[in-house]
Amino acid sequence: MLRSRFLRRYSRAEENARAAIEKYRGTLEIAFVQNDYLTGEPKPCMGGWGRSYMCINPAGEVMPCHAASVIPGLRFETVRDSALGDIWRDSPAMNAFRGDDWMMEPCRTCPRKEIDFGGCRCQALLLTGDAAATDPVCSLAPAHLIVESALAGTNSSDAVSQPVHASSFVQLQQLSSELWSYRMNPD
Repeated sequence: MLRSRFLRRYSRAEENARAAIEKYRGTLEIAFVQNDYLTGEPKPCMGGWGRSYMCINPAGEVMPCHAASVIPGLRFETVRDSALGDIWRDSPAMNAFRGDDWMMEPCRTCPRKEIDFGGCRCQALLLTGDAAATDPVCSLAPAHLIVESALAGTNSSDAVSQPVHASSFVQLQQLSSELWSYRMNPD
């Protein structure tokens, strides 16, 4: 029942997003990311870390996804200092989660590792505190209860009927302040 209520709300949100994508095609790019919480199987974040996608931010840093800068300890090389091809092939940050050498169990021996490539590293970091952890969306992840609890809370009648107070967002920012770094000026 709870999952079906969430699925109905999610379906409406996806319909609205797809309508907006069509309406604004050519004038505004809207990226709609399908939710992986419903399936119990992580999706291949950006097609797998450093497999087919790169993002170059305004500072010239080359990243395997738009949010990768939240992962502590990774230094992203810039196109100002190195050739893009060299960064793609040789950058420690671009290679940090490529392949499966970095994977822990249950990912390392999972037959889905060639499908989901371990899931989202940023999501793993933000939910578990460890970017190399099994993506908690995975039903086999040791931390999967985090996702199940979030879904249960989202789907409860209390969560639907009660407004979210601004203090909740402040608390979230305080809890994640060590993980997120915001850059106002890329120089």
